[in-house]
Amino acid sequence: MTTIGYTVKTDSTLEKDLLTTVGQCQEIIQTDHDNYDRFAEFLHAYQHDQLVVVDFESIGLQLSQLAPLLEWLLEHEVSFHFMEKPVADDHDYLTILYQLAISEKEVVSRRTLNGLRVAHANGAVSGRPRINLATIKKIKYLHTYQRKNIRDIATECNVSLGTVHKYINLNEADL
Repeated sequence: MTTIGYTVKTDSTLEKDLLTTVGQCQEIIQTDHDNYDRFAEFLHAYQHDQLVVVDFESIGLQLSQLAPLLEWLLEHEVSFHFMEKPVADDHDYLTILYQLAISEKEVVSRRTLNGLRVAHANGAVSGRPRINLATIKKIKYLHTYQRKNIRDIATECNVSLGTVHKYINLNEADL
């Protein structure tokens, strides 16, 4: 089993030195992109090795973003080591982080739903705004007969790009 380090701190020689000397990493994956997909690829590619990060910040993602990956790490019993952590056991730390991530997602979800309820109670309308039949026909005409691009149609009709996409391929019967 190879020991692989990971960090998004590309400007930190201290981080790289810690991974090499203290973490005894044979290979270090440094990326300047704090990106969920990149970290997920790293985990899947090296899941049978010993994975090491200096601390939570070295991952470069928010706790709520990591919930599915933390769950995956725990389920697949991947050997994942934090060099700096507030508890002695890595598995316990991953479990704590996972539980916090789930709690954070639930809090955000609850706040969002409450905010939407309050907004609706105050008369706000959510979702894509309705447009009239004349605008829909104009969108279809500009696209079909004048061959205008979607951005120009959106500007001319004062609608979003998504609205233009929605209506350019819609059948007349569905209007």
